[in-house]
Amino acid sequence: MKKIEITYHRPLLGAKTIHRNMPSSWNELSREQLVTIAGLLHSDKNIYEFRIEALKCLLRLRWMHIFLLRERLVDIYPFIKFLEEENNLTENKIDTIKANGVTLYAPIGNFETLTADEWTDADNAYMDYSQSKDPTALDRMVAILFRERQKDVEPGSEYWNGDYRMPYNEHQVKLRMRYIERIDPHIKLAVLIWYQGCRHEWEEVFERVFKGSKGDIENFGWQETIQKISGSTFGNLKETERTPMYKLMLNMEITLKDEEIRKQKEKSIKRHAD
Repeated sequence: MKKIEITYHRPLLGAKTIHRNMPSSWNELSREQLVTIAGLLHSDKNIYEFRIEALKCLLRLRWMHIFLLRERLVDIYPFIKFLEEENNLTENKIDTIKANGVTLYAPIGNFETLTADEWTDADNAYMDYSQSKDPTALDRMVAILFRERQKDVEPGSEYWNGDYRMPYNEHQVKLRMRYIERIDPHIKLAVLIWYQGCRHEWEEVFERVFKGSKGDIENFGWQETIQKISGSTFGNLKETERTPMYKLMLNMEITLKDEEIRKQKEKSIKRHAD
């Protein structure tokens, strides 16, 4: 957070200074701020309208302040530059969603608690939405990730595994979609921004997996990747699907790295032999 002082002049009343704490990164946004920013980013506002309304949101300004500051707003634009750059949101600010009297819980933090089966289904829904912008695909993605809470499961309890949610069951997704379709679209867009930020982080950490498997992913989906690596390190297909996707990604990245090193050594040996 950055402490910001803004002085503006009021007709007849003179100068006044307001003090605000300003988020300086995506992860410092509050839930309410993220929901507002998500709506602005997915609106048809031009860049100048976006900046003004983003400042109004993050600095808790009123339209009176905007009017009195006028052209001096340009001096504050650099403080929201991070919103126009790379999305690196990895902390899930939407911890719960209330819909139709039901409270649905989010994954805690980033992707690390997502099992392979739920992540692959969520990523398929994400890719569908990215390509089609069909709101039903976004509803499906949110309905996969947000689930009812397990009873008697909380930090410190005997059964705590870092996740409040019921285990993923693909057959329950359609029912939750009925709840999700009724909530504020901006909340769903905020979840989308979090997903994009976490996915981008994985694309950098597991570069070989995403880059090397791109063709297979596009043609057959992550499900085939899960099938290929099941039956060995992580057990049968069902056991592999219940394994955190992070562990599978790490295993695949290490395997690809080792294979890359092996091929480089073979080339080096062949070069010296020639």
